[in-house]
Amino acid sequence: MSIPYGKEKDEYQNHPENFGSSLIGIDEQEFDYLNNSLEHPINKGDFLSGKACIVYRNGLDFADADIIGKNVTCALYEDQQTTKTFTIEGVTDENYYTALLGYPPTIIASNQVVKTFANHPITLKTSIKYHKEYDRDTEQEILALLEENDNAKDFSWESKIEDEDEIEKAQGNMPQLGISLLVCTMVPVLTWIVLEKNGTVVERIKGVE
Repeated sequence: MSIPYGKEKDEYQNHPENFGSSLIGIDEQEFDYLNNSLEHPINKGDFLSGKACIVYRNGLDFADADIIGKNVTCALYEDQQTTKTFTIEGVTDENYYTALLGYPPTIIASNQVVKTFANHPITLKTSIKYHKEYDRDTEQEILALLEENDNAKDFSWESKIEDEDEIEKAQGNMPQLGISLLVCTMVPVLTWIVLEKNGTVVERIKGVE
């Protein structure tokens, strides 16, 4: 923060509504991946039904036990009378769940629940899971779909395969460990493509998974 914490502390304690956070929705497959990474996996039924959420800590200084079991209530900026309450059942430090920088922590809920709560959610990221590691043909198919899309200028990505090529050049083809994916904000196992606008690319990409 650019403002000393001491100047913000009183306002935050007395008027937390002046400090925004982020709510993101993930699908069932992504939940399974995230839940498997948690030290204490949570109940899937509670998550999908909207009873429970997971919090991305985002560097904040609190322990899991400080917040697990407590309730968190969200309100929309444009309609603060519209609220949704979740019970925090899990905490993650996986930084690819960052939604907006400077708005910690991030509340992670079921995407179907988020859609019923927020009338106009945006597509921020979409994930693609490769069946074969370091698959250059699949990467080229995905990139071709992105480049054809009317919103192509709004997408950003990184190629793990290109990173691997550079590493091999720098280290004399020394074998590397890890999973190679087309990365848009790199995720082990899953790949993220950052989307700043809604579009048809999500549906089109599914055809090449």
